[in-house]
Amino acid sequence: MGVRVLLIEDDRTIAEPLVEGLGNFGLAVRHVGTGGEGLRGPYGDVVLLDLGLPDIDGIDVCRGIRQNSDVPIIILSARGEEADRVLGLELGADDYLAKPFSMRELVARVRAVTRRTHRGLAEREFTGQEPVGGEPFAPAGAYEAFEAFEGAAQPPSQPPPRQPPRPPSRPPPVPWSSTGGPGRCGWGRRRWP
Repeated sequence: MGVRVLLIEDDRTIAEPLVEGLGNFGLAVRHVGTGGEGLRGPYGDVVLLDLGLPDIDGIDVCRGIRQNSDVPIIILSARGEEADRVLGLELGADDYLAKPFSMRELVARVRAVTRRTHRGLAEREFTGQEPVGGEPFAPAGAYEAFEAFEGAAQPPSQPPPRQPPRPPSRPPPVPWSSTGGPGRCGWGRRRWP
């Protein structure tokens, strides 16, 4: 079973491609067209919320969901002004994405909020691997390698000895004369025909 997403979007021309595209990435999407339906729930693992809803303003829907649940909310809106983004984030949204956006960016943001809020859910749902002991997965030997690195990173008790400067790898350039060979006429002087 994939990550469960509640999409609250009134515009079907936007909602249908989102449902299909998110489904292609393994997310189970439930679509509702009004804020009232969205407030009734169930919210799933993530809520994608449009601000321009026909019955209730999306900001009020965000506030209502936040009063009932700690589910991550990503606002999807054509309102891209700074004041709208700040207000949405201040009222409890976890992320804000202005339209138009790419499907890959939306999926990346869904993954990011599920990682932050549901420890282990993102790995289980997106990769199919169960986290070990309910904690994030660490490859075998990672802790030993870290401890070895930590020991090597200690400052030395004595500074390393100074090395003598190395001789130049080639001799300095020789000035060329106007006749083409080395001489005393200066650098790059040229005769004109």
